[in-house]
Amino acid sequence: MKVEVSTDGGSTWSSATLGHEQAHYAWRLWNYDWKAKSGDYAILSRATDSQGRVQPAAPVWNPSGYLYNAVDQVKIHVA
Repeated sequence: MKVEVSTDGGSTWSSATLGHEQAHYAWRLWNYDWKAKSGDYAILSRATDSQGRVQPAAPVWNPSGYLYNAVDQVKIHVA
């Protein structure tokens, strides 16, 4: 299992550090150290499971509205 982060909108990906697994199938904390320069960024994060399956770029809708499992994006401005 791994988490990767992209600071350039998905062109390149770097590994994040996984925190301790609290329980099977539970949320897991992770950390990514980044020395940002001034500017606007689209930060993406994605996970890969133990079978090598990577989160999809776009969410696949399901009628119950749970199990959102797509790459997530956060836009930030660094001054």
